[in-house]
Amino acid sequence: VVCYHRELAEEYLRYLRRMGEEFGLENDVRVSTLSRFPEIFTMEEAGVDQEELWKELLGALTGGFTAAAAGIAAAIFFGLIAALLFRSGDKS
Repeated sequence: VVCYHRELAEEYLRYLRRMGEEFGLENDVRVSTLSRFPEIFTMEEAGVDQEELWKELLGALTGGFTAAAAGIAAAIFFGLIAALLFRSGDKS
């Protein structure tokens, strides 16, 4: 991401104007000139949205737990059905 540092550009411009006045020079500073000064524009990494990352992680974990819980519930249910069927088969 390109970042523009306005405060720093203002400071550079202020000093350039002062230099022009002090030395009796024409102030010929253009945007293209000012933009070449160090740190006016910088490249920075785009930040990771921590909140969104945690939401996705929590959703994945919750979904995994929900699926696991559903699997356990199904195993218990079918286990009970099987136990009932086998127990009723013993009475015959």
